[in-house]
Amino acid sequence: MGRVTLFTADGCCHCRRTIAAFEARRIPYLQISITQHPSKQNDMIALSNRISTPQVFFNTRHVGGAKETIELLQKWDQEGGAYQRYVDQVERMHDPCNPRFDPPTDEPVRVDSGPPRGDQEYSICLPWSPSKKVTVLQMMETCKSILPKNQSITKRMMRYKNVFTVAQAVKAFHVHYCESITSKDSMELIRHLIEEQLIVVVQAGESTETNTAASTRDATLSSPSTLLRLQCYATPLVLNSYRVWKEDLQGLTPSQLLRQLANMMSQIHEDITNEHGKINFPAGQEHVLYPAFEEASCALQKVDLSDLKRDEDKIAFGINLYNLMIKYAFIKVGTGETDYSRLVFFNRVKFQVGPDLYSFQDWENGILRGNRKAPYAMSLQFSNKAKKRDPRLDYVVKNVDARIHFALNCGAESCPPVSYYTARNLHRELHLAAAAFCEDEGNLYIDEDKREVRLSKIFLWYKQDFVENNKQYSERLMKYTMSLKKQQLQKVCDSAQRELKHVKVGSLPYNWSTEAESIATFDLNKHKLQERVGPLQALSQKKRNSVSHPHSSSEEGKTELSASSISSAKLAEVPPSG
Repeated sequence: MGRVTLFTADGCCHCRRTIAAFEARRIPYLQISITQHPSKQNDMIALSNRISTPQVFFNTRHVGGAKETIELLQKWDQEGGAYQRYVDQVERMHDPCNPRFDPPTDEPVRVDSGPPRGDQEYSICLPWSPSKKVTVLQMMETCKSILPKNQSITKRMMRYKNVFTVAQAVKAFHVHYCESITSKDSMELIRHLIEEQLIVVVQAGESTETNTAASTRDATLSSPSTLLRLQCYATPLVLNSYRVWKEDLQGLTPSQLLRQLANMMSQIHEDITNEHGKINFPAGQEHVLYPAFEEASCALQKVDLSDLKRDEDKIAFGINLYNLMIKYAFIKVGTGETDYSRLVFFNRVKFQVGPDLYSFQDWENGILRGNRKAPYAMSLQFSNKAKKRDPRLDYVVKNVDARIHFALNCGAESCPPVSYYTARNLHRELHLAAAAFCEDEGNLYIDEDKREVRLSKIFLWYKQDFVENNKQYSERLMKYTMSLKKQQLQKVCDSAQRELKHVKVGSLPYNWSTEAESIATFDLNKHKLQERVGPLQALSQKKRNSVSHPHSSSEEGKTELSASSISSAKLAEVPPSG
């Protein structure tokens, strides 16, 4: 009996689309993952003369990749039904005899993602019952569920978003714990959560105690109108700021931590991908694993980039982190739809690694590109002036590898597929990524008649990384291409050389759309935590506050940021770079 064979890679969106197309038509298939069985990658290349995934075979007939396969299935749908055509043309034939089509017999590759947190997970003690502990994740999720959500309160013509008052917090905890604790217990819990940096003091109310009778903290909290905010909402443009990470990494290396996070995100992505391979990004926030991922990603705050000694370590870690944070950002804040909103997205959305914050521009152009100018930028990504030297310069890659651009995925259709990279096999993995990228006609198109190559804009935006001038593109591309593309390119080069001319270089359109069923539009204004309002707005809001929060004081004190807000000032909003 014949069969359909799919060579796939884990995490490949095109593979998911192709698998979904077969399953929708109830066509059986044999899936061979070249991620879990790397030895089968050589079989795939030998059979298809291609490096990208998926590669689909009907018995020994090579159908092609996702595009060719789905187009053929759609054609069969119109010709009487894809399943019947499968039975007639594939199932009734004999199994392929070539051993390269055989299922893998070796054990799947085991990836070292380090030990789980287990009993070492940091916990919070409840003040009225010191023996009873809850994890930080459990406490934060409890606070999110019982405290007011999306509430705005205006004080002195300033509207504060996503806040609640001390009075509201006391009542919420009192009700949640079934009124078995006193108001004093609730206040002590609030103080404890501030000390543990799960709650941030936003704006102090008028204290009912004298300055000599209490500490600044107690004086601040003695007013029921003091405004508080959960840490997970305190810096909305910093992705991994769900909490302030206090414990060490418990023996995890940066790569092991990243692998754990990538596994969690892969599970989320798989569950929010529909039968057509499209991702419903907003649904990711409702996934059962999402809060755990948000909390676990904060462990990156303890990563010491100086532990990554070699460029291979920095590049592998850097590519994997960039691709992971893009997926996280698409779920948490959405993506830009216009050139300007994309520029703001890549400059203003940040993540924390160690004590420092990085935008996507910082990470790509500063760290991975060895501190070079971003496309169209006027200055280097990190300042290297003596008096204003950026400390992040200590972690940049020394020898830039242009092939990183075939591995970084910003979420656009024209971006290369996402793979997971390892320092040990980095050069081979990047070589294959380059070949797969150039194999796509949408990234490299060769017109033999016109002696012209048309390139993805990635080659032109980052020209400095690839070549010194356009004449060198052909030579560079020869290193990245394989088989048929290399032969085509060689013919064009030979023809141009015979006529003493250069190969023409043009560009291909870049598709910024995403492989998404649904995705939020990134809006910087939605993530502002406070804004000025006019007198009439302030008066109207004040009346609403007095009705809905009768226990809040009508007087406002001066703004006072508690020392228990994020330990590093790095987690405050900063102006865009570049």
